Amino acid sequence: MKGGENVVKATITVHGQSVTVEGETGDDLAEAVRALLGSNGSAVEGGGAYTPQTAGQLVQAIQDDALRMLAIIARDAPNANIDGVRDEMGLKTPSQAAGRLSSIGFARRALNLPKPYRPRGRTYEMRPDVAEIFREATARELKRRGIK
Repeated sequence: MKGGENVVKATITVHGQSVTVEGETGDDLAEAVRALLGSNGSAVEGGGAYTPQTAGQLVQAIQDDALRMLAIIARDAPNANIDGVRDEMGLKTPSQAAGRLSSIGFARRALNLPKPYRPRGRTYEMRPDVAEIFREATARELKRRGIK
């Protein structure tokens, strides 16, 4: 995200783990904190918001690492283990994961879409119908970008 007068940049440290996030709203920062803590976020909204087209728009708008993480979450749905996702990505800290996932939050808000997953306890929860759509969308986008 490019700097601007409406952009907030904050470094959040919890139990020695830090993440720097930029966002236009408090929701951007709150989402990063929830990901950092692994606590419950707001409910994942109805799967009807996600179609192959809307999921395609979202995955095209996110960073490479966020795309890879979303693909893992969708693959392991309905409950992807947070530590397992982080380990598979080669990330050492929760703050590194939170920083990568913030790209999804920025993109979904820009597209006015609900959260495709939510942290719940030590898992990322994704509805099976949403996961099916995202497995296809992330596979297409990973292939298009040449990411394995």
